[in-house]
Amino acid sequence: MGQLHSFPSMPGAGTLVGGKYLLLQKLSEGGSGVVWNAKDPDGKLVALKFLKWSPLKSKQDTANHFKREFGILKSLSHPHIGNIYDFGIDNDSALYFFTTELFTNGDLRKLKDAPIASIERALLQTLRALEYLRNQGLLHLDLKPQNILVRKLGKNPDVALIDFGLATFRPSDRPGGTPNYMPPEVIVRRLPDVSPQKFWPAPDHRSDLYSLGITFYYLLTGVLPFQQKTEIGAIDSKATMRAHFNVTPPPPSQIRPEIPAYLDRIILKLMAHHPDDRYPTASVAAQAIQFRSPRRHSPETRETLLAYLPKEGKLIGRHAEQTLADNLLSSVAEGKPHAPPLLIILGKHGTGKSRFLSSLKPHAQQLEMEVTLLNAADEHHVSHIDHLLESTEKTCTHTLLLDHLEALFTSETATNPLREGLHHLIRHLQLQQRIADKEGKRYFLALTLNPEIISWDEIRRTFELHESQYTLLDLKNFTHEEMTEYLKTLLGEIPDPRIIESLRDVTEGNPLFVTEHLEQMISQGKLFTLAGRPDAETLNMLDLNFKHAGPSPSLKESLLQKIRELPEEAQKIAELLACFHRPAALDELEACAPFMNAGRLFLKLVEKGFVTRNREAKYFFSNSMTGRILEDALPRPQKAELHDVIASFLKKQKASSHELDIHLAHASRWEERLNALHRLVDRALEHNDSFMAIEHLQTILRELPQPAWKAEARTLILLGQTYLRSNQRQKALETFQRLHEIKAPPPLKQEFRIRSYEHIGLLYLNALDLSKAQKMFEEALELLENDEKHLIWKVRLQNCLAAVSLRKGNATEAKERYEQTLHFADREFTKRERGAIHNSELGQALLASGNAKEAIPLLKKELENAQSVHHVERMANRHYLLGAAYRDRSVKKIKKATDHYFKGLELAKSHHLLDLQVRIHNELGNVSAERTDYTNAGVHYRTALQLAQQIESETVSVELMVNLGFTLSHLGQVAEAVEYLEAALDFAHGPKGAASGFIRQKRIEILITLGDSLYRLAEFERAENYLQQALSLLPEKEIDIGLQYSLYGTLSEVYLAQAKRHEAHELLPSLRSLVKKLPQARDHYRYLAKQLLPLEEPSDQSLA
Repeated sequence: MGQLHSFPSMPGAGTLVGGKYLLLQKLSEGGSGVVWNAKDPDGKLVALKFLKWSPLKSKQDTANHFKREFGILKSLSHPHIGNIYDFGIDNDSALYFFTTELFTNGDLRKLKDAPIASIERALLQTLRALEYLRNQGLLHLDLKPQNILVRKLGKNPDVALIDFGLATFRPSDRPGGTPNYMPPEVIVRRLPDVSPQKFWPAPDHRSDLYSLGITFYYLLTGVLPFQQKTEIGAIDSKATMRAHFNVTPPPPSQIRPEIPAYLDRIILKLMAHHPDDRYPTASVAAQAIQFRSPRRHSPETRETLLAYLPKEGKLIGRHAEQTLADNLLSSVAEGKPHAPPLLIILGKHGTGKSRFLSSLKPHAQQLEMEVTLLNAADEHHVSHIDHLLESTEKTCTHTLLLDHLEALFTSETATNPLREGLHHLIRHLQLQQRIADKEGKRYFLALTLNPEIISWDEIRRTFELHESQYTLLDLKNFTHEEMTEYLKTLLGEIPDPRIIESLRDVTEGNPLFVTEHLEQMISQGKLFTLAGRPDAETLNMLDLNFKHAGPSPSLKESLLQKIRELPEEAQKIAELLACFHRPAALDELEACAPFMNAGRLFLKLVEKGFVTRNREAKYFFSNSMTGRILEDALPRPQKAELHDVIASFLKKQKASSHELDIHLAHASRWEERLNALHRLVDRALEHNDSFMAIEHLQTILRELPQPAWKAEARTLILLGQTYLRSNQRQKALETFQRLHEIKAPPPLKQEFRIRSYEHIGLLYLNALDLSKAQKMFEEALELLENDEKHLIWKVRLQNCLAAVSLRKGNATEAKERYEQTLHFADREFTKRERGAIHNSELGQALLASGNAKEAIPLLKKELENAQSVHHVERMANRHYLLGAAYRDRSVKKIKKATDHYFKGLELAKSHHLLDLQVRIHNELGNVSAERTDYTNAGVHYRTALQLAQQIESETVSVELMVNLGFTLSHLGQVAEAVEYLEAALDFAHGPKGAASGFIRQKRIEILITLGDSLYRLAEFERAENYLQQALSLLPEKEIDIGLQYSLYGTLSEVYLAQAKRHEAHELLPSLRSLVKKLPQARDHYRYLAKQLLPLEEPSDQSLA
C-alpha cells in the first residue's frame, strides 16, 4: 500500500520494473498514465502502463480505478481487443503498472488517408469487438481513434480496441468520456441544462455505437463534426458537448465525394442523435455492412466466433468457490489472525483446476500481493520453485499458485530437497496462521491436485496438515445451472433446456470436454455460421445435434485411459458392447463372448461408472460418446472380427435387416461392407440423418477398390448432395469439384466433368447465385453439344437454364423453354425415359407467368408422383407451389393455400429442409400481409430471415428484408423499414445483387415505400429523391393504380412540406385522372387540392 503515501517520480529508460520488465522507450503519456515499450523476462516486447497520480483526485480511488481497469481487461479475450498480460507494483518506485500487447503501428488515425475498403474493414472489426463487449454486458464509454490501435497496416488492416479505463457494467450517474465523441445521453448527465434528462435513456451499448460513428466519420473525412474551439484555438469542451445537440453533421460524402452512399447512411445511423434511432446492436450494424457493401463481408469470422467460448478471460460458474477463494486471499493480504493461508483445489482431469487457479492471480495482484504462478509438471518451473523458496524473505506479501502438485510426487523431478522446501514454506504458513503479524511477511499458497493420480490423504499426511490449516475446494463437472450459464455466455441468451442436456450428455458436463466439443463444432461450421450467433428460437429450428461433431480430443483421451486401466477381459466386454451400437442384454453379450463371465465383468463396468442398466435389463454406456470412442480406437481386423460375431448372432436371432447392416458395414468381406453401407446411406437419408449418411459415404469412398471410376463418381455426387441437405455448401462445392480429379479414361473423364458442372450449377441455383449457375449449365451443354447419346441429360440441362430464367424473373421465357423440352420429351422418349426428367418446373413457371389455374392440375399431378415414390423434398416443394397457386388473384382460395403451406412446412421441418422452410414462412407472411395482418406477417418474415442468414443465403435474405420493410412500414415502424429497404437497394446495386430478379421486380414499390417512410420521418429531401426515381421508372413499368396514386400523392405532400407549391401543382392532373378510378382516394385528393387551390374547390363532378 506504500504507493498511496507519496507522489513518486517515474522511472526512466533502462530501469528494471517489478524485478522483471526492462523499460526501453516512452511511448505516450496521458492524464492517467504513462505507457512504455518494455521487454519481459523472456525477451518479448510488451507495453507497460504506469499509473499516474493526480493531486486533484483521491489516491485510493485512483488506485482502485486502475486495478479495476486491469480486472476488466483480464476478463476479456477477443481477436479485436488488446491482450493484457500482468499487473504489479514496482517496489523501487512504488508505482502500479500493468503490461499489455505492444502495438507498433500507432492508432486508428494512421488509416485516415487509407482506401475506403480498408476503413470499412477496420469498422467491421471494431463492430465485432463491440458485439463481444455487449455479450459480456460491458460498455466501453470512451471510444475514439486513440483507443483503437493498429496491429497491421496495409490493404487489409487489423485493429484492436484498448483503454478500458471508463468501461463499466453499469454506468454511473455522471459518466466520463471525450467531448468530441461523447453521446448525448452521457452529455445530459454532465450538462443537465442542454436537455431534460428524463427524455434520455441511461447509456447503453448504443452509446458506444454513437462514439464509433463519430470515430469513423473523422477517419473518412478528417473532420470532427462537433468540435468547437476557443478564441486561442484550444478545444472548448463544454461548447463541443453542446454542439452534439445543435449541430447536424453533413453526410461524409459531402466532404469526401468518393465515399459511397451506403457508407454515408451506415455512419450517420451509428451517430444518430437519439439512441432509439441508432442500430440496436453492433451485430445489426455489421449485417448492414454485409448487405450494403459491394465487397464480400460477414458479420463474424471463425476466430471472432470462437472468442465467445469462455476459454480465456471470464470464469464461468464456480461462484461459491470464487467467493471463498477471494475471501481467503483478502484475509491473508489484510493480515487477519487465524486465516487459513493454504488453498487446495481438487478435481479430476478437465474440471477446470488450472483455469480456476489462474483466475486467482489478478485478484491477488489487485490486493497488491506479489504473485508467482508455476507448473510443477514443468522442469523449468520446478527450478523456479526452489529459487522462490530461497528468496521468500524479500517479500512482504506473496501468493504462490502451484499447478499440478501431483507432478512433484510422480515425476523424476520430485526430489527430496524440493519437498523439503515445500515443507519449509508450509511450516511458515502454519506459524503465520497462529501468530498475527500485519507488518511482517505473509504468504498465501494455492495448489491444484488431481486425486485420480495421487490422493489428497497422502498429500495431507506427507505435509502433516491439520484441517484448520487449509481450505479444500473440490471442483466437479458443471451442474445444470453452470451449463446454462456457459451456453448463455456463448449464445447471448439461455437456450432450450433440451439443448443444455444434450450437450451434457456428450461431454459429461466436464468443462474441458464442453469447451473442446463446442470449439470443434464452431470450427466446422456446425454451430454458428459467419452470419453470427443465432438466437435460441432459431437454434431450435436448426435442429442442433451435438453428436454430429464427434467426441472432443480430451474426452477421447480420458475415456481410453480409464478403459486401459481395467482388467483385460473387462476391456474386451466393453469393446463388444461398443460394437453392438445399442443397449445389449447380458445373454446377448454372453452369446457373442461365450468364454467370458459377462455378468461379473459388467458389475465391474457399472462399479466404475462406465455402463448403466436400464429397465429392460440391458446395458448401455453412461456417456453416449463412449461406444464411438472405443470402436474407433479398435484396430481394423479386431473391429471386423467383433462385428462378424455380432452379425452371425443377429442372423440366428432373425434381427431386422437394418440392424444387421450396421454390423455388415464393418464386416471382414469388403463386398458385404459396401452393400451394407449403401443400404445404410439410403436409410439415413430416408430418416433425414444427413450427418450419418455423410459418415457412411465417406467410408464408402475409402472402401472402394481401384479403379472404380463410376462408383466413385456416384458416391461423390451423393456426398455433395448430402452436404447440401445439411447446409454445408462449401463442402458440397469442394466435393462436386472432386469429380474433375477422378483419373478415368477420356470419355468418362468428360462425363464426370459435365456432371460436376451440372451439380455445381444446381448448388449456385439453390443459393440464387444465378450468373454462376447459368455459366455452369451452359458449359455442361457445350460439352454435350455433339453428343447424341445423352439427349435426356441435355433436356435436364435445358430445364436447368429455364430455372435460371424463372428465378431471374423471366417467367414467360422459362415457361416457353419448359414447354419446348416437354414437347421434345413426349416426341422422342419412352414413358420410362421421361420419368428420368424430374426437374421440370413448368407448374411453377405457369404460376409465375400468371397462369395459376393452368398450373394447379399440373402441380397436383407432380405432387401425386412425388407421393407415389415418397420423395419428401419434392412433396414439400409441390405443397409450397400449390399454396402459391391457390393464393393467386385469379384463384383466391386462401384456405386451400394456407393448408398446402402448412403441410409443406410440416414436411420441411420434419426433414430439416431449411431452404424450403424459409420460402414457406415468406409465403405465409405474404398471406398475412394480404389480409392486412401485418403483425403476423412480420413474425413469419423475421423467422424466415433468421433462418436464411444461418444458411448463408444473402440473396434470399435480402428479398425477405424487402418484404419485412413493406410490413414494418404498414406497422408504422418506418425507421426500421427504411433500414431494410435501403439495404436491399444497396445490395441490388452491387455485384452480389445481379442475381436478384425479385428486387428488380419490386424496385418501384421499394422506392415508393421508402419515399412514404422518409416523408413520415420528415426527411423530405431523401423522400423526394426516391419518389423521383420511382417516377422515372413509370413509363417502362406498369404498376397497380393504388401504388401509382401513392407515388403522386406522397410526392405532392413532400413538395408541400418543402414549400414547393408549383411542383406539387403540376402533379394535380395526374392525381385527378387516377382518383376517378380509385374512389377511396377522393378525400385525400380533396385535401391536396385544397392545399394547392384554395380558391378552386374540386367538385364531385370533376372527379366523376
